[in-house]
Amino acid sequence: MTNEEILQLLKKGENDKVEFKKSKNSLPDSVWETYSAFANTDGGIIILGIAEKKPNSYSISGVANPDKIVKEFWNQINNPQKVNINILFNRNVSVHFINNKNIIAINILRAGRQEKPIYINNNIMTGAFRRNADGDYHCPTSEIKAMLRDQTEISADSTIYNSLPFTKLITETFRRYRIRFKNLKPNHIWNSLEDDELLLKIGAVKRADNKLQPTLAGIVMFCNEQIITSILPDYFLDYREKTIESEVRWTDRLQSNSGNWSGNVFDFYFNIIDKILLTTKIPFQLQSISRIDETPFHEAIREAVANTLIHADYHGQRGIVIEKLPNAIRFCNPGNFRIPITTAAEGGISDPRNSTIFKIFSLVGIGERAGSGIYSIHHVWETNKFPKPVLSEKFNPERILFYLQWNIKNKSSGKTFESSGKTFESSGKTFESSGKTFESSGKTSDKIIVLIEKNSSITIPEMSQILKISTRAVEKQLNNLKKSNQIKRIGSAKTGHWESIK
Repeated sequence: MTNEEILQLLKKGENDKVEFKKSKNSLPDSVWETYSAFANTDGGIIILGIAEKKPNSYSISGVANPDKIVKEFWNQINNPQKVNINILFNRNVSVHFINNKNIIAINILRAGRQEKPIYINNNIMTGAFRRNADGDYHCPTSEIKAMLRDQTEISADSTIYNSLPFTKLITETFRRYRIRFKNLKPNHIWNSLEDDELLLKIGAVKRADNKLQPTLAGIVMFCNEQIITSILPDYFLDYREKTIESEVRWTDRLQSNSGNWSGNVFDFYFNIIDKILLTTKIPFQLQSISRIDETPFHEAIREAVANTLIHADYHGQRGIVIEKLPNAIRFCNPGNFRIPITTAAEGGISDPRNSTIFKIFSLVGIGERAGSGIYSIHHVWETNKFPKPVLSEKFNPERILFYLQWNIKNKSSGKTFESSGKTFESSGKTFESSGKTFESSGKTSDKIIVLIEKNSSITIPEMSQILKISTRAVEKQLNNLKKSNQIKRIGSAKTGHWESIK
């Protein structure tokens, strides 16, 4: 750190990454609270020899004997009775001579997840701190437990719950998962496995005490909300949608505790992804009359939804919240980053909190970009010249926030959107790609085929909700499609699925 950089920090004042301390003749004991706070949050800089003249106004007061204070600092940080772990190197502490006075800069690193919590005075419950704005606060028990959970190399969602029989995982959701897996990989050897064998292969159950027992991943992916919340009291999924941002009320909402659907993570993904994409005015290309080739934008949105579900701490507070606005979407999930935010944005390193949920999703083609999801999203946004994605984390309680916004250039009375030469005209309802044209002109039947292609287990109420038409209208369209031999129903109305006929 240069003298000029220190002077710039002095002008800006204290914040979530900067702390000033007077420290004229000795090392203040409050240094260790801030050391713990910065290490447990996202790092920061402590500068000794700075006095506060008045609120938010600072001056260089200097330290009388910098060598003595630096030596005292290293002696204490290496004393396990004072600090449980020293995560600093010699280069992280430097002495500077500014305005004829000595000051000391201590650059605190962000601790790795295997090192957290960093605590002081040999007491983990009272000696762990975190940074919030320009102050340090004691970590509540919930945050300390979350950091301890993240220490282990074993995935958080592989925890076994022996109080629940594994048969509780063989639900309608699991049936839909099997169908999707088979459709995606028709020749895979796992298609011949019995339910319990497949659950074991994908990590939804584990063998313990000579019997199969559910894992946390299997429970949140396939069980109903009542069972999930009996194990995870703070579990909650919430999707909110506004067609006009200034409106107070949400125009559409899906919550895990509503009681009219399973409330699990797998169904949540499929219930909201079509809502998001069908209400987003971004172009897509048509390859044939029954298959949509999605743009990188659509793939990025799918990746963002999957990332939110894969990296959430399902023991955390306030649940998962996804808010869809006309030209933006907010993702918020409990937990914090297991790697620095900058590292996550650069891509190439994957450290999912729930590697089993990641595996279960990726086996059916969801969230496959290990270590590059956020980077890919940034690339799509940069290519389209959209506002830069905002990625951040908050504490007390721990939350990861991801905000995506897109700009749509207005053409043809605001009803034409362009991407790579392909055009979607909402006024004429014409989709063009490579010379092929799909005239929807309000054709609900064509949209239903697309929905069935995306999710063969989709229900009539779900189609009704997505298309914003009555269930009777959906049934009429389905009957017409069956009569014209464009779709067929395999199995019963309750447990079967749809197939489109190529």
